[in-house]
Amino acid sequence: AGRNAQSKQRIAALAASFVRERDIIFIDSGTTTMGIVDHLTHLGTVTVITNSLQVINKSMNYPNINLIVLPGSLKRDTASLVGSSCVEYLEDYNIVRAFMACTAISLQAGVCNASTEEYIIKKTALKKSQKHYLLADSSKFGRTSLMTFGEIGQFDCILTEQMPDDDFSSYCKDQDCAIRIAPES
Repeated sequence: AGRNAQSKQRIAALAASFVRERDIIFIDSGTTTMGIVDHLTHLGTVTVITNSLQVINKSMNYPNINLIVLPGSLKRDTASLVGSSCVEYLEDYNIVRAFMACTAISLQAGVCNASTEEYIIKKTALKKSQKHYLLADSSKFGRTSLMTFGEIGQFDCILTEQMPDDDFSSYCKDQDCAIRIAPES
């Protein structure tokens, strides 16, 4: 788990490097995405919209983060807020970048998650944002889970810690989805 946690931190740091001054970003719930918050200190001001309790918690330490929390009911296993109020609230915002997590990603099934409650929030975040980044460590590749919330071609960039296989890589190229590998820390 130690190496995996390290990979997730590296991926989160890479993700944060895409954020620009005064951006409005969505940070999805997930163990990889929550690390982004710790890497936004280079910005004077950034607005973070989230339904992740971990992101909310971490943001407390950073006065440069303008935090907007989606209202909803607590889903304990993903430490997130869910429900129709989250989705309605999200509809009001114009988001520059969405940083998304997934439970699985494959050529067959696309970008998947395991929770029906989070599915609609993820789809809305993609719809309401201009740029889409998927954070996925190598353990997520070639797997499938319950629901497909996005297609690979919807993402501008997949951020991971090691290059996926050739089939996957060339498919991403065809779909105009860049793959960026987090550097060794």
